[in-house]
Amino acid sequence: VTFSARVRVSGGLVAVMSAARDTPDEGVAVEGEEGWREFRFDMAQAIPAYLIAMAVGNLQSRAIGPRSRVWCEPCQLDAAQYEFSEVTEQYLATGERLFG
Repeated sequence: VTFSARVRVSGGLVAVMSAARDTPDEGVAVEGEEGWREFRFDMAQAIPAYLIAMAVGNLQSRAIGPRSRVWCEPCQLDAAQYEFSEVTEQYLATGERLFG
């Protein structure tokens, strides 16, 4: 399945999804709706429906490699960066080597 999504959140919440983000990390203001922001996502490559994932919360991100980021609550950011920074690029390279 391919898909696109628009997710509206209130306050300082952030939306993430298993698709390419078409908006800045902080989302875009929703015209006429004070305090609301919208996040847009697009998955152009067909994937199984069970791989669709979305999360909304008090999330921040940090780079863990040249092309990847980790997203989590601020209190877990240092631990998440430590946990994933060593292996993520290796996993991506292996996937590319196996599946193109």
